[in-house]
Amino acid sequence: MSDEFSQVEEMDGDASFAAAKLICQEFLKGSFDRVEMVYTNFNSMLSQTANIMTVLPVQAPHDGKEEPSGVKALTLYEPDPSTLFNAVIPDFVTGMVYGGVCESLASELAARRNAMDSASKNAGEMIEDLSLKYNRARQGAITQELTEIVAGAEAQ
Repeated sequence: MSDEFSQVEEMDGDASFAAAKLICQEFLKGSFDRVEMVYTNFNSMLSQTANIMTVLPVQAPHDGKEEPSGVKALTLYEPDPSTLFNAVIPDFVTGMVYGGVCESLASELAARRNAMDSASKNAGEMIEDLSLKYNRARQGAITQELTEIVAGAEAQ
């Protein structure tokens, strides 16, 4: 479609609206029959999960009750459905895109923070281990020198 939106870090409200408008135009042209958004959902600092959400076509929520067959909807939309689509749906898609971008960025930053925390802990453990090995080697060398000095003094 377009690589104009390739940097998710640069996606703000205006860029999300431009992307949503392009998505809606292509959807109305029939370039594709559904739009699904794949993003990382931020659960907590330690938990992020991949999520797939259908954006278009918009599906009405179901409350579990079935409508009797032959019943027509009691909602009449003014103006016509295409004008309504062009007025409402791009804003809806903008919100969905921007929400997904925010969730993904929060998840990425949490994952980076966790990785840096783990790296810092591992580096600390490595420094402790190397310091212990260095001190043992230095102490061994000092002991060796003292043994040689004592042995040399006894030889005289």
